[in-house]
Amino acid sequence: MPLAAAPVRVDVTIHWNRDGATGYALEYEDARFVVSGDASEIWCEYTSTAEDAATYLLGPVLAYTLRRRGTLALHASAIVVREHAVLIAGAPGAGKSTVAAACALRGATVLTDDVAAIEWRGGRAFVMPGYPRLRVWSDVAEALWGAAEALPLLTPTWSKRFIDLTTGEFFFAAEERPVGAICVLTGRAGEPSLREVHGHEAAIALLRHASVTYALDDSLREGELAQVTRLASAVPVFELIAPDDLRRAAELCDLLP
Repeated sequence: MPLAAAPVRVDVTIHWNRDGATGYALEYEDARFVVSGDASEIWCEYTSTAEDAATYLLGPVLAYTLRRRGTLALHASAIVVREHAVLIAGAPGAGKSTVAAACALRGATVLTDDVAAIEWRGGRAFVMPGYPRLRVWSDVAEALWGAAEALPLLTPTWSKRFIDLTTGEFFFAAEERPVGAICVLTGRAGEPSLREVHGHEAAIALLRHASVTYALDDSLREGELAQVTRLASAVPVFELIAPDDLRRAAELCDLLP
């Protein structure tokens, strides 16, 4: 006889309508979300496509839900290096997913893309796994794969594409990993470089890349500095400069600590 499936604990309930929605609203041009006060329910209403709505849901809306629960979430991708997570943080368009994709092409295991949720276990910081996709713009796909069309479109309406990490070509970590280092992308130059930062500089670098800080109320902002300061003092933080040429993104893989 087949074994009965183990019961699944539902952590967040998502409603694809606005019926009974109450809580905190996040609005975009073609979608609107409401997150309940205890961050256990999300209501979604969209005017574009379900794929577009899911892109918001798995990005800033998920990050906001985590933040409401008191979990620090960095705007970062993460790969596994020597059984530790190396985070690549940065502003939108800085190249986080590009670096992760370049490393994935060289055999690195990907842990998460865009949202890196931090949990503490016995005094150590861990990164929670995301979902098994990397999202990159078409120019990145062209630079790394030779043609944008080599990767499928993320949605019918965007030029962003995705890498399916469930195929045999790539590796995805479905379990948390301790944080080994955090690299913050701060710009581009002719030659890539890596510089370790410390103390106040490291904390501020992480604070700038905490997810959806703009949407937090005062009560949630109060503990944010303490969280990033703790993280900056627990793991090494680096400033990472990417090369101007996207085709050289793989060189950053050799620089990662």
